[in-house]
Amino acid sequence: MTIKIHVLHTGLVTVDKSIPAHEAAINPLAFTGIFRSHKNKITLPVSSYLIEHPKGLVLIDTGWNDLVRTSQRKELGLQVKINQAYLPAGWSVREQIESLGFKTSDIDYVMLSHLHSDHASGLPLVADAKNFLTSEEEWQTATNYGTLQKCGKALI
Repeated sequence: MTIKIHVLHTGLVTVDKSIPAHEAAINPLAFTGIFRSHKNKITLPVSSYLIEHPKGLVLIDTGWNDLVRTSQRKELGLQVKINQAYLPAGWSVREQIESLGFKTSDIDYVMLSHLHSDHASGLPLVADAKNFLTSEEEWQTATNYGTLQKCGKALI
């Protein structure tokens, strides 16, 4: 019974450092980057995890959709003011799954830790996976704001 875990680097995100540090700032809009200099930006990895388990394939998070390569505004809307996405060629979750010899339809479960864009933007790239899981709270928030329209599949 062998279990393999593949760490998939599914892009980078540049944000104001107040976001990941949960930093209190004098500027209440610091997280947006408004009135903040470039020195307050930080670039972080965006990761997904593919687990090969004897009972099936599990993908945790999906990283960026490859649409960010051509139009961040189309993919992220007004979030482009807060998040800057980077997705080099070959780094999308679909591309990496295929490079490991799998098809996205082979995935038994896609588990989403939460639905921030850098964790769930790639949902359309794995829309043919068998099952999708997220917390009830994330599901309710996403359905209230129309976040899940792109995938077209219900998360359970």
